[in-house]
Amino acid sequence: MKEPWTGQVHLLTPPVKSGNTRCWVNVVALAESTDEYSAMVRSTLARRSWSVLEIRRCVPAAECMEPIREHKLQIEQVREGLEQCICGTLHYYPSRMA
Repeated sequence: MKEPWTGQVHLLTPPVKSGNTRCWVNVVALAESTDEYSAMVRSTLARRSWSVLEIRRCVPAAECMEPIREHKLQIEQVREGLEQCICGTLHYYPSRMA
């Protein structure tokens, strides 16, 4: 049965105002396995012209010890069927395009 899964996704995006292109984001998606989570996340983010570089800490949301407020809201929205894949805040780090 599908349930909310969560992971930390590292992305390559078009440059933002600072010129940075790399970031990480917490993503919650409805899935049955890590493979299904990965496929859902990659498909959803590709529609935004974002490339997934790496997915870390991919687990069922029920296994999250103490999620932050934003993460809790994402999990609830997926549980309630409002969305199938939700991204949190993008956290950019120095990675300017030359």
